[in-house]
Amino acid sequence: MKLLRIAMVAQAVYPVRGGVEMHVHNLVTLLQQQGHEITVLTSRPVPQDPAHIYKMRDRLGIPAMIRAILQGNFDVVHAHGVRDPFSAAAIMTAHRNGIRTCVTPHCFYEATNLFGHIKRFLYDGTLGRMALAGSDSVICLTEIGKKDALRQPGIRPDGIHIIPNAIRLPPPVSAEAIREFREQWGDFLLCVGRLDRVKRGDFLIAALKRLPASLKLVFIGPDAGAYAAWQEQVKTANLTDRVVFLLNTPDETLWTAYAAARAVVMASAQEGLPTVLLEAMASGTPVIASNSGGIPELITHGQNGLLFAYDDEQAYAECVLRILQSDPESLIQQARRLVEAQYTWKTNARRVVEVYGRG
Repeated sequence: MKLLRIAMVAQAVYPVRGGVEMHVHNLVTLLQQQGHEITVLTSRPVPQDPAHIYKMRDRLGIPAMIRAILQGNFDVVHAHGVRDPFSAAAIMTAHRNGIRTCVTPHCFYEATNLFGHIKRFLYDGTLGRMALAGSDSVICLTEIGKKDALRQPGIRPDGIHIIPNAIRLPPPVSAEAIREFREQWGDFLLCVGRLDRVKRGDFLIAALKRLPASLKLVFIGPDAGAYAAWQEQVKTANLTDRVVFLLNTPDETLWTAYAAARAVVMASAQEGLPTVLLEAMASGTPVIASNSGGIPELITHGQNGLLFAYDDEQAYAECVLRILQSDPESLIQQARRLVEAQYTWKTNARRVVEVYGRG
């Protein structure tokens, strides 16, 4: 195997919380362990962490990022995210200088208002088109992600590959830690991810009225603009004793929360292939999710998790009650086997390197 010098470009990386951030961190960690030399370039500040076994430069503006690529003697520049000028500039710089390029879109989020539609229209026809045209390879996480990619201007259909999202398997959690967490927070559903309107925490909060009064809802994740509105919703609905916002937590607390929850719930309007669901499935926790984006490519209703029609409170409540009132062990076991067989970085990091070579 030829060892490569790779620039991995993203807005941020772990320990900043988010599916893309964890995806990038886990991928580059495995590639570094395989002997490749990785440098992560980010536009946002990233706290230093012992888990960073790779080089990293954060807080870069576009000019500084361009200089880093031109001076880095890289074999590959791999950018993450779409409709991001930082990633687009990285791809165009590499392409113009004869460096192999790759982009992972993760998810082509739809606009939610008129201003968003205008921004996407202007970006997709200019920077977006040039970035995709300059990408030797596009790695999509799901079949629906590939279909979305094929609708983007500038993309080369023969350069698209599907490699699903993946995780590093979670560490074991002691029975004592689980018991203590449940003693503190009670019987609860867990929603993990950034507090962003697209994640539909407001839906999960509103749906609590359909569920047993003893059941709580715990949010873990950084605020991405929705925290204040969801807090106000909780107060207005007199649910302050049933909704908990833990925001950023240590990894140990997160893994314990996964293991202690009755189910991990996701109500997102749009998703690629969520890291959160993979982590929950690997942790032995039932998952309940909206049938949005790439989620149905991961979850088969009634086999390894439960799905509900997006924005349907009654269907969601029925899924939760099914978990509460029956033994979910079969769902749990099938989910864990699927993740271990198809969604670990031990397998998929190698597939990414093969794509670098194929274009």
